[in-house]
Amino acid sequence: MKRCTAAETNDPRTPESRRATFIVRMWREGDRPTRDGWRGIVEHAQSGERRAVDGADGLIELLAAWLSREARE
Repeated sequence: MKRCTAAETNDPRTPESRRATFIVRMWREGDRPTRDGWRGIVEHAQSGERRAVDGADGLIELLAAWLSREARE
């Protein structure tokens, strides 16, 4: 897999179809225990789709699945 440099990913000539932008909001929940105490929402900026995540592992799993799905499309 080719790794992109910062210059390549910020290059306006890079097609939108090769980019994925996510907005991640994480917070600690005291009264509802989770795997590591964190919960969050991830929004895919291009589609507006939002998903809830449970902990840092859940965040990583979701991002990996999302990127894998996009690579196939």
